[in-house]
Formats: sequence, C-alpha cells, structure tokens
Amino acid sequence: MNQITKAEMREKLSNITQLQELLFGEQINEYNHKLEQHSQRLNQLEGNSQKFQFVIEERIARLESNLIHKINSIANSLERKIKYLNLTTKEEQSNIRQELEAVSRHSHDNIDFLQNSLNSHTNGLKTEITQSKAALDRDLQLLKQQISEKLESNLSDLSNNKVSCTDLAEVLFELCLKLKGEDELELPAPQEQQENQTVDLMLPETT
Repeated sequence: MNQITKAEMREKLSNITQLQELLFGEQINEYNHKLEQHSQRLNQLEGNSQKFQFVIEERIARLESNLIHKINSIANSLERKIKYLNLTTKEEQSNIRQELEAVSRHSHDNIDFLQNSLNSHTNGLKTEITQSKAALDRDLQLLKQQISEKLESNLSDLSNNKVSCTDLAEVLFELCLKLKGEDELELPAPQEQQENQTVDLMLPETT
C-alpha cells in the first residue's frame, strides 16, 4: 500500500485557507457586518450627545440672559416704585427685597434643573457607549475562540487518525453542503479516484 509523501501532504493541505473561508467565511462576514453596525451606532451616539449638549448649553445661555433681563426689569420697576411712593417704612422695603430674592432663587433653580438634566443625559449616553463597546468585544472574543477550537479539533483529527481519502472527502463534502447548501457549493471534478487508500496524516510542525 502506497504511503503519501510529506510533499504531497503539504500540497493537499495548501488549500487550508480556502477550506477555512468555505467553512467559516459566512460567520466571519456576519461578525464583520455586526462590527460595522456597532461602530456606526457608537458614532451616532457620540454625535447625538454632542448635538444635545450644544442645544442644552445654548438654551441655558438664552434662559440666563432672559432671566437676568427680567430681574433687572423688575428691580428697576421696584426702584422706581419706591422712589415714586417715597416708601419710608421698613416693612414695605423688606417685602420688596423678599420679592427680589424670590425671583432670583427661582431663576437659579431653573438653571440648576437644566444643568442636572444635561449631566444625566450625557452620563446615560456614555454608559450606553461603554456597554456597546463591551458587548462588541465579547462577541469578537467568542468568535475567535470558536474558530480556534474548531480548527484545533479538525487539525487534531487529521493528525491522529488514519483516514481513508474517500471517507475524508465525503465528510468534508457533507459538511460543506450543510454549511453552504448544494446550490452554492462548487467542487472541481476529480481527475482520478483511488479506492481503499489510507494515509497517515502528518501535519508539518509549527514554530
């Protein structure tokens, strides 16, 4: 019984890249597409966060300007009222001061509320971005692990078992049919069939 040489073995295994692409190409393309979607989502979240922050800051600036104008207007009106009425009692002056202080407190409360809303939304966007990046990293690590385990298992089977060439071809053909479907799979016609030929598959040593 003829034994296959190392040169012939290397030639038969030279298409390992094509076999990997045939077996795992669709899964790798799917994860590449998922990676692109995650990247687009992250860019969109970051862009929305910047736009939202810009809009809120602009609104706060307008609100501050309007409130300051309103406070000044009220203060001027009250000052004119004081001068006009020639108020002399401390009670009336105290009421006017309390009114001014109430307007000022209300204005500051509105500004604080808007600032807290901006901080809360910004923190939420940062958390979503962080979680999306973590989920993407986990998916990629899982894909790498699955591919590595599958390749190691296949290479171990090829290295340790004596497999009939015909049986090996049938197994790989059935596996490809399950993964790709009969319509998508195109294999070259064999030039020569050898029956009952067994080989001891020895993989080249890797460094």
